[in-house]
This record gives sequence, C-alpha cells and structure tokens, in this order.
Amino acid sequence: MHHPTTHARLNALDAETHPPQILLAEYDLELQILIRDALSDEGYEVDTVDSGLDLVTRIRDAHSTDGYDLVLSGVRLSDCSGLDALELLREDDWATPALFMTAAGSSRTHREAQRLGAGVIDMPFDLDELVARIRELVPPKRYARGWRR
Repeated sequence: MHHPTTHARLNALDAETHPPQILLAEYDLELQILIRDALSDEGYEVDTVDSGLDLVTRIRDAHSTDGYDLVLSGVRLSDCSGLDALELLREDDWATPALFMTAAGSSRTHREAQRLGAGVIDMPFDLDELVARIRELVPPKRYARGWRR
C-alpha cells in the first residue's frame, strides 16, 4: 500500500512527464492538420475531432479518466456550433478552458463565448499568435519523452 504522500509525489511526477493534452475540434481538415502539427511541434499532445457530437463524447469519456487541458474549437463544426457543444459540457459542470476560432468581427460569437467562459481568437490568424494564446492558457511542459525546447 502506498503512503498518501508517495501517491501525491507519483501524481506530480506523472504530470511533469506527460505533455498537456488539447482536444482540437475543426471541420476543415487542412486547417485541422496545420494546427495539430504546429501544436505537436510545441510539445502538446493533440487529439482531433470534426463534429460537435464527437467533441462532447470525447470530453465526457476523457472526463472519467485524465481529461484534457484545453479545448480548441472552430465555431462551425460539421454538425453543429462548437458553442452549442460547449454549452452542453458546461451544463455537466465541465470547467476545462476552451478557446474558439471564429471569423473576425463576430461580436455575437464573442459575447456567447464569454458567457460560457471561453476565449476567442479571430480568423484569419497567424499560427504563432494561436500558439502564444494557447501557451497563456496551458503552458507546455518539458516531458521525458523528448520535448526539444
């Protein structure tokens, strides 16, 4: 039997040796791949989905295990609004940070995201700008399996 302090140390060590996990929800496959690769290069572990249903299902499944550190989502997904999917998750008391990618100048989207406790980045954006915003929300960690920075 592990002593509680030992268990806490093991959990802390585990957190230090695994990269932050991001769930990327984007229906545009080219954009999805571009963002996934950029974030992976920065030391993040990225899972991808293209629909609101898959987003909600993946979060609910992950919530019972390790969970995600951030959800990055397009507002328009293949089957619904990413904001609608987030609203369902917030009703489940899911509190993980979320960042939405949306067309510039959409004040309604900004207000809705703010109401749900999510951030917004206007498209088009520079990938460096996106990575910087994500670093503010979830700093990349050095992990034992080869993060190069």
